[in-house]
Amino acid sequence: MTEAEYLEFEQHADVRHELEDGVLWAMSGGKLKHNEIAFNIKAALVGVAYPRGCRISSENMKVHTGTRYYYPDVALTCEPINLESDTFCAPCAVFEVLSPSTESRERGVKFRANTLLIPSLEQYFLVSSDFQMVEVYIRASGGIWSYQRFSLEENVGQSIPVRCLNTTLTFEQIYQNVPL
Repeated sequence: MTEAEYLEFEQHADVRHELEDGVLWAMSGGKLKHNEIAFNIKAALVGVAYPRGCRISSENMKVHTGTRYYYPDVALTCEPINLESDTFCAPCAVFEVLSPSTESRERGVKFRANTLLIPSLEQYFLVSSDFQMVEVYIRASGGIWSYQRFSLEENVGQSIPVRCLNTTLTFEQIYQNVPL
């Protein structure tokens, strides 16, 4: 399927699809704890993002990466955007809440596409839905990516930096009302 065909098809589809090199991938619905974690991240960041002119996506906003379109759980951009659009083209941070059915794609294909094809991306977050752990890939100067893992057991009281907003997230914010 071409990009133009995909974009037209997706406007009328009952189920969301991601496009990867001409192939459609139907998106499954998330469990409540998955949705709660994504909502908590958005809620924690919105008060910092909006006053700075930044935007936070919902799961209904696509991110365009070359010839691919993905629906991250949360994406953040500080670039000007068209409010009529359903696509982020220059996110600075992408958050994926891991679930058993999506984890391998989010760690594999989606990680490579996001980190290789989005020059604006500074951080790629993988957020566990099974225990309080967040993995962060961070772009350093020269395009080199580093890895940092935060877990409640190992990082008690430590916050997780969100670079493009110059702020942090706590485990309490991310996992509020989500018993694990």
